[in-house]
Amino acid sequence: GLAEVFIGPKSTRVPFNNSEVTTLDFSDQDLGPAEIMLISAAITTTPGMVKVVLSMNECFGTYKEDDSIYHAEPGEDEYSEDGWNTLCEAIKGSGIQKLGFADIGLGPIGMKTLADAIPTIPGVVEVVISQNKCFGERYGRHAMPGQDEFNTEGFNAFCDALRSSNVQRLNFADIGLGSTRV
Repeated sequence: GLAEVFIGPKSTRVPFNNSEVTTLDFSDQDLGPAEIMLISAAITTTPGMVKVVLSMNECFGTYKEDDSIYHAEPGEDEYSEDGWNTLCEAIKGSGIQKLGFADIGLGPIGMKTLADAIPTIPGVVEVVISQNKCFGERYGRHAMPGQDEFNTEGFNAFCDALRSSNVQRLNFADIGLGSTRV
C-alpha cells in the first residue's frame, strides 16, 4: 500500500500504513481542507496514533485581503468544512490521546462536529482549541453577544461532549470566552 505522500506548499510528509508512527504534528504547514482530508486517511491507516496536532493551519480555507491571509468564515466562497468533517470522522473510535487544534479557523459549526467526535474517542485526555473564534467571527474579531455572528451552539455542544469523555486537560485560551460567558 501507499507508504507516504507529500502535501501542501511546504511539501509536508504524511505517512500511511506505518504502525511505528504515534504522532502526527502538522503545525504551521499552510494546510487547507484538501490536505486535511489526506491527513484523515493517514489517521485511519495508522493504528498506533496517539497525538494529532494541526495547529496554525487553515483547516476551513483562507481568503486574501490587502496582502493579508485570513481564516475563511461560513458564507464565504473559500470556506469548506469537507476536510474538517472527514478528520472528525477519522478520529472517532481511535486511540488518540491528544488533539491539537489551535488557530485553525474553528468556529461554531466546526465545534459541533468536534463535539460529536470527542465522546467516541475513549483515550483522549487533552484537547487544545486555543486561538479560534469558537463563538463566531465579526470583522476578524471574536463575535460578541448581541451581534448576529455570535453563536453559542458549538461551544455548548462541545461542553456537553466533555461531560461524557475522559478529557482531563483543555486549553481554550483566546476563543472569545469573555467574563460574561464564564
